[in-house]
Amino acid sequence: MSVVQWAMRLPSRVVIPSRSNSGGTSVVIEELDKEIPEELISLKEKFLSLYSSYSYNELADITSNFSSECIIGQGGTSQVYKGCLTNGKELAVKILKYSDEVLKEFTSEIEIVSSVVHKNVISITGFSFKNNDLLLVYEYLQRGSLEEILHGEKECKSMFGWTERFNVAVGVAHALDYLHGNGNSRPVIHRDVKSSNILVSEDFEPKLSDFGLALWAADATPQITCNDVAGTFGYLAPEYFMHGKVNDKIDVFAFGVVLLELVSGRKPLCTGCPKGQESLVMWANSIIQGGKLTQLADPSLPTEGHADEIERMTLAASLCIRPTPQHRPHIAVVLKLLDGDNDILKWARSHVGLSYESDGDEDDVVTLAPPPENNTNIQSYINLAFDVDDDSASVSSND
Repeated sequence: MSVVQWAMRLPSRVVIPSRSNSGGTSVVIEELDKEIPEELISLKEKFLSLYSSYSYNELADITSNFSSECIIGQGGTSQVYKGCLTNGKELAVKILKYSDEVLKEFTSEIEIVSSVVHKNVISITGFSFKNNDLLLVYEYLQRGSLEEILHGEKECKSMFGWTERFNVAVGVAHALDYLHGNGNSRPVIHRDVKSSNILVSEDFEPKLSDFGLALWAADATPQITCNDVAGTFGYLAPEYFMHGKVNDKIDVFAFGVVLLELVSGRKPLCTGCPKGQESLVMWANSIIQGGKLTQLADPSLPTEGHADEIERMTLAASLCIRPTPQHRPHIAVVLKLLDGDNDILKWARSHVGLSYESDGDEDDVVTLAPPPENNTNIQSYINLAFDVDDDSASVSSND
C-alpha cells in the first residue's frame, strides 16, 4: 500500500456542518457516570451564568435520540447531528465520547471560540455533558462544509462558481487574519485549517470551525509548548510535521492548500490520480515552477470574466505553500492580495515561480515538540507532501 493510500485511510477529524453568529449561547451541566473532571467544573463556573440552557434530553429529542438518520458529519471520536427546535431554529449537535484527550479538545474549543467574535469564525451556541458524552451545539449552516461542496455530491455544487469560490477564500483569509492578531487581543493558531472545517452559509459566506486543536499564541514571546504534532494529512506544513515547529505560518500553508482546492477543484490527496499527481501541493508546484499558473484553474468552470479573481487566488496559493515558513507571507499580506491591493499584486507576480530552498534561518519558527520517533513515517509524509517516489517507503495502515 502506498503512503498516499495509507494516509487516506487514516481517521479524519470530524466535519461540523453548522453555525451562525445569531442567537444566544447555552450550556447544560449534567452528571457524568464518574466524578466530574475539574476542567468541566471550571467550564460550568465560567460559562453557566452567561448562557441560557438546552437540556441534554432536549438535544436528544431534536435529534431523534441521536438517530443515525440525523447524522450530518462524523469522525474518529465524534458525530454531528442536525436538530430542529420547536420554534423552527436548526442546530448542529456535536457529540463526543469522553476520554482525556477528547476532554482537552472539548475544553479548548469552548475556551477559544467563546473568546473570539468574527463573522467568519463559528460561534458555539451551547454545550452539555452527561453519561460520558460531551456535546457542543452550533447554529446550522445550510450549505455544509466546503469539502462537501467541492468534492461531494451537493446539489449546490453547480452554483459554486468563481465568484462564490473567491468569496469563500476572502472570508477565510479574514478569519485567519483576525485569529492571528488583527483585532483579536489574544492571537490563536488554528492548526487544522482544511476544507472540511470551513462551513458555508446559504449565501456562500464561510465560517472557520473546529478549534479542538487550536492553540493560544504566546502573549509575549513566539515560544509555545505542546506535546504532539496534530492535524490532517495533505494540509500539514513540512516544518510542523518534520520538526514540531509552529507559528502562524502553519495556518498559512494549510490555507494555501485550501486555495488550491478552490482554484483547481482537486482534493489535497487523490489515490486515483496519475502517478506524480496524487499530492495537490506537488502537482501545483510543478505547474507554478513552469510559470503556467492558468493551468491550475478548474477546467469545469469557464474563466471568462473571472481572470482577476483566479489570478489573485492562484498567486496567493503559490506563496502560501512555499516549503519553508520564512518564505511564506503572513496572512495579512495574503488578505491584501485577495482584497485587491495592486502593490501587493505586483509584488506577488514578481515572486511567484522563484525557487526557494531552506537557508537554515529558522528565526521565523519556534520549536513546539521533538520530531516523531518513527523516521520511516516522517520520510513517508515528506514524500507524500512533496510527491517523491515512495515505493521504498510504503507504510501499512496497520503499522
